[in-house]
Amino acid sequence: MRHLILVCTLLLLHVGMTANVDSDLTALNQALAERDVYQQQKQERIQFLQQAPMSHYERLLALTEEYQSYSYDTATIYVEKLLDEALLSKESNKIAEAQIKQAFLYLSSGLFNESSDIFQTIDIASCEQDIQAEYYIHYARLLYDMADYAHGKISYEYINHGNQLSQEALKRISPEDTIRYWSTAALYAMKMGESNLAIQRFNRVLENTHITEHQKAIAYSSLAFIYQNLGDTLLAYRNIIMAAIADIKSCTKETVAMSIVAQNVFARGQITQAARYIQVALDDATFYNARHRQVKISQVMPIIEQQQLIMEQEQNRRVTWLNICL
Repeated sequence: MRHLILVCTLLLLHVGMTANVDSDLTALNQALAERDVYQQQKQERIQFLQQAPMSHYERLLALTEEYQSYSYDTATIYVEKLLDEALLSKESNKIAEAQIKQAFLYLSSGLFNESSDIFQTIDIASCEQDIQAEYYIHYARLLYDMADYAHGKISYEYINHGNQLSQEALKRISPEDTIRYWSTAALYAMKMGESNLAIQRFNRVLENTHITEHQKAIAYSSLAFIYQNLGDTLLAYRNIIMAAIADIKSCTKETVAMSIVAQNVFARGQITQAARYIQVALDDATFYNARHRQVKISQVMPIIEQQQLIMEQEQNRRVTWLNICL
């Protein structure tokens, strides 16, 4: 009897989780249907920044930040202008800030060596604490990403160095800057292998009422990665769907969430949806001009497309036989 109750409980939990996933996918499809709305909002923000009353440097900085996860080519134009303006000012904080933006942009596009070269030349010692924190956060992110493409001892060294930089960042982040502090602390815990602590910290980030959609996407993607490593594939799946939704709402094109959703949907036999999602992922990577993302997606896309073709051929055969029988 106890075994029967346990089986029934597990079955109900599974059904409930499956229903939640279906609900999440419905929300994702709704967000995709409203992409043009979010795109229009993005353009309106850009137009506002181009006309808002602010200094030339502040405008270039704001436009660089607006484009940095949206369009690599346009962001490159603005960050180069930002760096020129910073050099003209001869202010160490502005110069370092512009260099950090440029290094982060190269990192986002997969130009790891170029990004590393810039980080190693930035004179951070004389800068304000806030600029120093930003430097250590993004430099650590570079090392963590480089570790993903390395193996064995080299990967470990990258992660270890990244952890040291994360610690330096946490020393310099103001306690009032809660989202940035807990995001950095959560990523540090994740890379240290402290999964439960990382989950608590990312959830703390998501509970903040001032969080942006882009910050949500980063937190949800990180939670998906943690749950996947813990073997909880359903929670990993739900979180990566939420990350994809947040990416759409924030018009983030430099992302992996939609590609992972497509692979999960494909693994569950939903071929048509998988084909749609992987195409969206490729469109975003192409729009942003993220070469490393395009390569990864291009490796997955033919598999999904081939399965979709087989499915369509099978459907056509069934229709043909049905017509013959009729």
